[in-house]
Amino acid sequence: MMVFAPQAKVARLAIALAVVLGGLTACNPVRDVAVSTGFGAKEPEPAQFVRDNRRDDVGYMPVGVRAPDRPSKARPKSDVDALAQSIDARRQANEAAGTTARSMGAETNARPIPKPPALPQE
Repeated sequence: MMVFAPQAKVARLAIALAVVLGGLTACNPVRDVAVSTGFGAKEPEPAQFVRDNRRDDVGYMPVGVRAPDRPSKARPKSDVDALAQSIDARRQANEAAGTTARSMGAETNARPIPKPPALPQE
């Protein structure tokens, strides 16, 4: 199959344009121009609770740097075990309540809801 010269130029131009536009995806100058001229949507102002709770140093931690120590200490093993026991006790209580509810539902003499009488044909 032969490719004509004008089609090859258009194809090369399209590929070059795609590469250039792909390189501009990080900075997006079209959006920046639209926002500065008033056509684009401006970045909304964050809500008050967001501004109050957002840290000032939102930068990423560099690779290879140890994370800073936590401000609070880990709970002792006895506290963790007590918490696990209370969660297990709550689970057992919930299972017992579910078993009771199932048995109460099985004891009822539930009958199906009767269908309404058919309307007479005219």
